[in-house]
Amino acid sequence: MLSTALVQEIDRLLKAGELPQRTIAERLGVSRGTVNAIARGHRGVHGREPIRDEVEVEHDLFHKTLMQRCPQCGYCVQMPCAICAARAYRQRQRMSRTLLSTRAQANRPTHSRPRAMSDLAAR
Repeated sequence: MLSTALVQEIDRLLKAGELPQRTIAERLGVSRGTVNAIARGHRGVHGREPIRDEVEVEHDLFHKTLMQRCPQCGYCVQMPCAICAARAYRQRQRMSRTLLSTRAQANRPTHSRPRAMSDLAAR
């Protein structure tokens, strides 16, 4: 929604008639359709002023006080960073699995080739 001041500025420039609609749109950063709608009277010359109620102020205060950039991963999080904690946990799990599989391979008994039944009968 456009602000009231921006809509009034578009209307003033259109009434002055010095600039084409395309130039007005480019200068003010709005679409040509919006400027055209105001020029044809299909859009009222009114806008919306930004309303900041207590909920928005509390929400902003919450984010400014609790949310911080994590120095390790760069995400905006509540400290301590749960993302980094999860990554460290997964890394520890991988390391322990690797260590356990290495130990299991080292402790496996080495079996000789199984004997055939004919070899056992010859004895």
